[in-house]
Amino acid sequence: MSHKKFEVFVHLIWSTRNRERLLLREYREDVFSVIVSKCRDLETDVLAIGGVEDHLHVLVLLPPTQALMDIVKHAKGVSSHFVNHHFKPEVPFAWQSGYAAFSVSQKDLPKAVDYVRNQETRHGEGKTVSRYEPPFE
Repeated sequence: MSHKKFEVFVHLIWSTRNRERLLLREYREDVFSVIVSKCRDLETDVLAIGGVEDHLHVLVLLPPTQALMDIVKHAKGVSSHFVNHHFKPEVPFAWQSGYAAFSVSQKDLPKAVDYVRNQETRHGEGKTVSRYEPPFE
């Protein structure tokens, strides 16, 4: 009998267009919900999501059926469309074209969840990890 196990945890980060402060607090939670819903449609479990005005962090359990770049493309697309059509901001909402992805071991998963969920607090207190914060070089 063949047995399969696929457990790949990925910490994703992407920024708003030109690092503009477009991910406003007043609709940030709605944007998070839209992204989680799209990921669910793509059979991708979102373990944590968080962000500040100019970038977003998402921790996912990558499914064996989806390419990482497709998950990011769909999450970005649905969330920018949602903001522009639901909230109609003065400055159109858009994400930058790139993203960063870091693998996370199961042992480090609790720390990664905490880091992603508490972005606003970490940024406010200056307790971020530069490796996981844009811009990436």
